[in-house]
Amino acid sequence: MPQPRDSITCLERIADIGANREESILLDKNERVAPFPADFFQEFLNSLNSTTLTQYPDQSELYRRLADLYNLDTDQLLLVPGSDAGLKYIFETFSKESDEIVHLHPTYEMVRVYIAMFGCLPKAVGFSSDLNISIDTLVNALSYETKLAIIANPNQPTGTLLTLVEIEMLAKRADETDTLLVIDEAYIEFALETSAIGLTRRFQNLCVLRTFSKAYGLAGLRIGFLATSPKIKKHLSKIKSLHDINSVAIAASLFLLNRHNIVDSYVSEVHDSKKKLASSCLKINVDFIPSHANFSFVRLPKSVDTQSVVRSLAHHGFRVRLLSGTGTSLDGTLRFTVGPWQIMKSFLSALDRSIEESRCRPVGI
Repeated sequence: MPQPRDSITCLERIADIGANREESILLDKNERVAPFPADFFQEFLNSLNSTTLTQYPDQSELYRRLADLYNLDTDQLLLVPGSDAGLKYIFETFSKESDEIVHLHPTYEMVRVYIAMFGCLPKAVGFSSDLNISIDTLVNALSYETKLAIIANPNQPTGTLLTLVEIEMLAKRADETDTLLVIDEAYIEFALETSAIGLTRRFQNLCVLRTFSKAYGLAGLRIGFLATSPKIKKHLSKIKSLHDINSVAIAASLFLLNRHNIVDSYVSEVHDSKKKLASSCLKINVDFIPSHANFSFVRLPKSVDTQSVVRSLAHHGFRVRLLSGTGTSLDGTLRFTVGPWQIMKSFLSALDRSIEESRCRPVGI
């Protein structure tokens, strides 16, 4: 039987096929948690026809629309089936075994997976316990041995944010060390900071990843894009499947780009909820920890069994995520996706009930 290369044999992956998420309100994966407006959704369905399914996809209009939106040339853009696929394309194109990869820790889990998959050497720059990170330490981590530097901004799971000035400092250092700097901006629409996409016009070794999964709410269609220099894009195009972006995903992306008020409205609702969550959490005696993304955290009282609360929340129809292994103050907190206030009010009510229920039963039951 043919054997895979050693890096694949040793790689451990979790199975994530979307199953067993049976709660009515899913707050564990940072998806859009409110349905699209009914009239908008119906209008989109009416825009599709038989040829949307029967013909191979035409990506050209979406390339033109994105180029106009970000004031880039189309040869600086590459559509990808989600930003995680774009990250894999970068590893496939530019990394080889034993290459040094600088990354944040903790960060998006697929960074670790791809480093292991391609046999690279991780060089982690960690957060302090209180989620601070030194930009000087991060800049100095890039050396002439560094092939890739991968920075999620805002970062996941910490929800922390580097400023555009700090990203520019990293980009200058990456040019000096001939490192490809990759900025993953999956959550940037929720942050009060300018995207780094504009810097790709100045820095040849910069690649910015974006997704339609979060603020645009198209997680089920698997579509994103990357912006970079024409030379980097040309190399990445060589390993990209010809028809890896499907027609429905293209149509939905264009539909939302031409009706950006839908996206803007949802982002505004998330910001409004974050403001209200801070004061509302005080009333039920939990510590609220905001982030620069579309998720936040709560730390429960020490007298409460957190695992029991997670189970009670599931019983009440809410799925959240219990954080561990980050090496920061976030360990032991509950992370939840922030959505419109009506959903958040219901969540807080369920959280309050779940805390009381946890106090009424033995720990571990």
